[in-house]
Amino acid sequence: ITLIFRLCVQENMSTGKIAEELNVRGISTHVEITGNTYLKTNPRIKGWYSGSVRGILINPIYKGMNRYNYRDGNNKRKPSSEWKYGTCPAIVSEDMWELAQVRLKERRIGSRAQLSLRSRRRLSDICRRRDKPFSQSTRIHIDQ
Repeated sequence: ITLIFRLCVQENMSTGKIAEELNVRGISTHVEITGNTYLKTNPRIKGWYSGSVRGILINPIYKGMNRYNYRDGNNKRKPSSEWKYGTCPAIVSEDMWELAQVRLKERRIGSRAQLSLRSRRRLSDICRRRDKPFSQSTRIHIDQ
């Protein structure tokens, strides 16, 4: 999990490139380890794929925030106002998780030049806490 976050944040790799890297390294997926195919959406895909990597990067459980009560009895997503949150042990720092969200957003909008003011401020705050200057081309290094 920490490798996925590092490749996203520090190496600025896309979810597809991260999946390729994990497959090249021979790192097994949860499905391959447990045999649980319930989570697998496409049985023809072997190993990691961009959707599985993205699912890890956006899941708040890895920053220590356990989300529950967000699906109804039919496994449909409830309105976010009904979700509940708890805490659990974090695998990555909140800064690392937040930076991964920024990196994903950068890729969705297709250009770093279009980063929102909020995203630039978030990166700037994190860099300031590490006594590093911030620019939109700043490479982030987080020890986690």
